[in-house]
Amino acid sequence: MAETAADKALGRDLMDLGSEMESVRSLIEPRYRDVEKYVTPWMSPFDNHEQLPPTMEPIYDHTAVNACNTMGNGLTGFTTNPAVPWFILGLFGKYGEPLESAEIPGAAHWLRLVEHCLMGVLARSNFYPQAASMAIQAASHGSPTMWCNPPKFDGQAWSFQTQHPKSIWFSENDRKEVDNHRRRFQLQNKDLFRLFGAAMSDYSTLVAEWKNSPAKWTTVYHQVYPNDEFDPSSIASVKKKIRSVYLLGDGCILKNEGFDFDRYLTWRWQVTSDQTYSSSVAIDIMSHTKTLQQMKKTITEVAQQQAEPTLIAPDDLRGPVRMAPRSIIRTSRDGQKIERLNLTGNFVWTEQAYAAERAIVGEAFHEDLWKMLAQQSAASRMTAFEVSQRIGEKANALGSIIANHNSEFDDHLISMIFNVEMKAGRLPPPPPSIKSMAGSDGKGVQMRPHYIGPLQMAQKRNGVLEGFNTALQAIGPLLQMDPSNGDHINFARWLRMAVASSGAPEEVINGMDTVVQIRQGRMEAIKQQQQQAQQQAIMQNLKPMNQAPEPGSIGSALNRTLGIPERTAV
Repeated sequence: MAETAADKALGRDLMDLGSEMESVRSLIEPRYRDVEKYVTPWMSPFDNHEQLPPTMEPIYDHTAVNACNTMGNGLTGFTTNPAVPWFILGLFGKYGEPLESAEIPGAAHWLRLVEHCLMGVLARSNFYPQAASMAIQAASHGSPTMWCNPPKFDGQAWSFQTQHPKSIWFSENDRKEVDNHRRRFQLQNKDLFRLFGAAMSDYSTLVAEWKNSPAKWTTVYHQVYPNDEFDPSSIASVKKKIRSVYLLGDGCILKNEGFDFDRYLTWRWQVTSDQTYSSSVAIDIMSHTKTLQQMKKTITEVAQQQAEPTLIAPDDLRGPVRMAPRSIIRTSRDGQKIERLNLTGNFVWTEQAYAAERAIVGEAFHEDLWKMLAQQSAASRMTAFEVSQRIGEKANALGSIIANHNSEFDDHLISMIFNVEMKAGRLPPPPPSIKSMAGSDGKGVQMRPHYIGPLQMAQKRNGVLEGFNTALQAIGPLLQMDPSNGDHINFARWLRMAVASSGAPEEVINGMDTVVQIRQGRMEAIKQQQQQAQQQAIMQNLKPMNQAPEPGSIGSALNRTLGIPERTAV
């Protein structure tokens, strides 16, 4: 269909909005350029929107480069490790109160099935390598963004793309939530025709250009923002909650559609009320990184001066002097020689200062946390519990960072995948018990993830379980003095909280009805054992009564009293 006046106005408005978003990001771009040069030299140039290889400018010191990569990979392994489950699902009531899924028939089993399905979706996709790239960008640039592309048909895997900082812009609403994204990317004309050719049939000149130059690259913009025309009762794509518009640089709209969920996920390291783009570890310590570059350059020059020193030679040897290795200078005059120019300097102090600067950079990237297990030698003789305690202490320092990661990225990721997969029929339906609790509006029950990655569990162990251990040490002597003091504590509830805080899924935790049945069965078994013991004792006591009492014994007298005739031995 032909471009309407409304489409032209929308294209102009979106390009104007994009210009405003670019001006906001321009405030932090000088810091991005420093990061590109000294921390992420492997990324393509920031100031060129084409898909060019990285410039790889030579730098003298790679401390920040290695520390940033280690932190990104460490964050991925400690939060979203593909080798182990890193989240479990829990149920919450209408008002956000936690529900015991073990008490709801079939709920715990259904939650475990859904968890396995969601983990399978992520494992079959390219999520984990892209998540590692995103974590590295969080440490380097501070505001990484990932594009999530659901499958278009059954059997196709999800696709995830961590965006280069140069190609993504975003803004936030009054709630400090990122809700507007703008991405710039390039497509070859053959791909433009394949994706948008059918909808652009009226643009004969443009489509013809795509056909005639299929290998040419064209810049495309993608704007995703909340839809002001959202209508939940409409099935039209443009009436969905999120608006998605593809357009060219001149504002020509290629595709105008809608999404049920925002497919761009942005994780910001740390922001304040007046910030849109976050700072990062690499940005915060850039002065130390630059100092390391200069110090390493100086040390390298000093080492080179020692290996290839400046020489002092007589003027008569101006011509015959040869500086190549193993060269021979022949002279017939006595006293002619070549001497080194010795330079004095406290190079030991320089090395010490350089090591101190490296330690500052490594500490800023929490390098000791990611390498803690490797640094614990056998000579330290630290137990597994002590290592766990130290990891918990270090993990607390990243508490706010992990909270941002969970709220801005993980929560939206899991919710989006769950809703898309459930709508497509690729997840098991909830049991009737959950449906009845949810009610007609579906708001009676909410499902939320609990994160059980090594870093989150270290924080919990250092918080909840440490409180348990401290309390046990405090009340232990009191219980020894008077066991009735334990009546003030619900040890059963305490145990359930400790198991849940350790990351155990609710499916392995028995419900209270099951616990009562187990206890009743145990009491009945004890009663049966006691009855059997009593019967055996009675039988043992009655066994002598089967024998004839001796004359004159108490048994004989008792028989006469009861009228029982005495038996005589045969």
